[in-house]
Amino acid sequence: MISVCVPTRGRPQRFAEMLASLRETAETEVEVIAAVDEDDETRDAYPTDGVEYVTVPAGTLQSGLWDVAWQRAHGDIAMHADDDIMFRTHGWDTAVLTEFEAFPDGIGGVFTANGQHGPDMWPIVWPTHPFWTRGFVEAVGYLTPPHFPSWHAEHWPVQIAQAVGRLRYVPDILIEHCHFTLGKAEVDDTYLRGASTDKWIEIEGQRLFWSAELVAEREEQIARVRARIDAARASEARRMRKLLAGDERALTQAQRQGIHDIARSDNSGVLFRGTAPYVTPRRTT
Repeated sequence: MISVCVPTRGRPQRFAEMLASLRETAETEVEVIAAVDEDDETRDAYPTDGVEYVTVPAGTLQSGLWDVAWQRAHGDIAMHADDDIMFRTHGWDTAVLTEFEAFPDGIGGVFTANGQHGPDMWPIVWPTHPFWTRGFVEAVGYLTPPHFPSWHAEHWPVQIAQAVGRLRYVPDILIEHCHFTLGKAEVDDTYLRGASTDKWIEIEGQRLFWSAELVAEREEQIARVRARIDAARASEARRMRKLLAGDERALTQAQRQGIHDIARSDNSGVLFRGTAPYVTPRRTT
């Protein structure tokens, strides 16, 4: 099951529209967990049917709110969502879940087209609103880092996933980002609280992201994710050796194909058909 984790503030109508688009296009069970500020005066206007709300203290840094929501989640897949997106493609959830089959060890991420760029422009486009396996989140330690007042929440795990070759792009699924900078929304009080309209917040976020301390934290997380991938591959190799030690005539065609795939896979033990390459985000000042 996919767990859609979404912070929201001051946007009950936009949240309701996002939720309606999700429900109209999803084919499977999807849960929605929203993180809301305790001082948000619009809280009582939000839809309550089928949504779990988590209240956070006023002033909580935005980048950690997705992880706050994830702590209440029951799904195996987390979606990093926003309240200014719209689900445009019917069956988006089925397509995303199918894409995750490329990670039989349950460690990786997927992202879709967002309407900001052409669908075939990866790796030029930067992934937004990605999906992550529970195994990936556990290895990293959280869904999103708690360090930033705005932006960088998705940049952090995306960089980790790219470093270990575990990020896939699904260009034919559109989850549209209806942001004011794209002419798809009006500037509201929520936008005015973030880096899209406050240059100091943007610059300070960049400084923090590339600080020695936080770069070291990501490097440690990359090492943990790689170790989990290696452990999963070693376990699969032991299973395959056990199969080969038995009567090969008893192997199913699927098992023979699995042995063949392991033999020609990369060092993570997974075949990547169209995996996004590692691209270091450009540092700006």
